[in-house]
Amino acid sequence: MPALSILWVIDDHTGGPPTPDAEQADNDLAVGRIIDYISHSNVWSSSAIFIEEDDSQNGVDHIDGHRSPGYIVSPYTVQNGPTDHTYYTQVNMTRTIEQILGLPPMNQFDLVASPMRTAFVQGTPPAENFQPWAHVANQVPLDMGVTTTTASVAKEPLSPAVKALKVAWLEKKKQIFAGKLTKPDAEDPEAVNHLNWYMATGFTRPYPGETKVRPPSEFKKPAPAGDLDD
Repeated sequence: MPALSILWVIDDHTGGPPTPDAEQADNDLAVGRIIDYISHSNVWSSSAIFIEEDDSQNGVDHIDGHRSPGYIVSPYTVQNGPTDHTYYTQVNMTRTIEQILGLPPMNQFDLVASPMRTAFVQGTPPAENFQPWAHVANQVPLDMGVTTTTASVAKEPLSPAVKALKVAWLEKKKQIFAGKLTKPDAEDPEAVNHLNWYMATGFTRPYPGETKVRPPSEFKKPAPAGDLDD
């Protein structure tokens, strides 16, 4: 068993064909299965699973627009406690992994970053922390939006205006993700943010901070140059 394994759960930027809800459910299920498998293996007692997003896709919430969920799953982390609101970044997570493995820092950023000590128990973990986890089955069909039987259907018939917006945005989706499903950040993030919001809200609710549902024709920016993750 390698000391460090890195997995990319591939429903990354909700490009489809399934809906964003289905792709998020697919990712959640994958994470659950990974934890289920490792926690039932003989390496669980010496494991720590770090989970983070490839940026939060401008996931503005009631606190800030730069927050992104981060998880550490391990017998040595605090269990069933409150959410840890300590200010951490992805570099703090990298620093924590380096210290666990005894690796030197890669650059000045992880050199000065603090490890995520507040996420771990002090002293010997209780015995129940070493119990395995069983994943929970998905509640959202993973092929929603792909087949006619699982397509998201509004409770009421769509008005002609909403139906026209939906058709136009689904066509826009094909265009912006054409040939790019394996390359993150290869499309205009503003267009993708609106697409994800509209698909999740039935093409009837304006994007946060706006007053109307905008047509895709208003989004004409090219993909950003370079890699936004650098």
